[in-house]
Amino acid sequence: MDLKDALKDGRAERFLDELSLSVRKIIFSSFPGLTEDEKEEIDQDVKLKILKMAANGKKIGNFRSYVWKMVYSTALDALKARGRDLSLEDVAASGADK
Repeated sequence: MDLKDALKDGRAERFLDELSLSVRKIIFSSFPGLTEDEKEEIDQDVKLKILKMAANGKKIGNFRSYVWKMVYSTALDALKARGRDLSLEDVAASGADK
């Protein structure tokens, strides 16, 4: 897929809306425990990465698969960051409840 063509002639808004919908579906099915803020951040990160790729003229053979992988890795990064934000006391307290 030629990303530059997808973003030409006023089609950019429609392309980004469809991309957001795809990203949200992937997040909903694979990462239902994410917060709304995390979901929004992932959506924005993926769109930004796609736009950068388009600006650089990158071509993608299987766009759907590429987007899925990008969403998945970005969501995992968000989950990893969430773990770093927990304090040791929070982790200990969550284990004491069980």
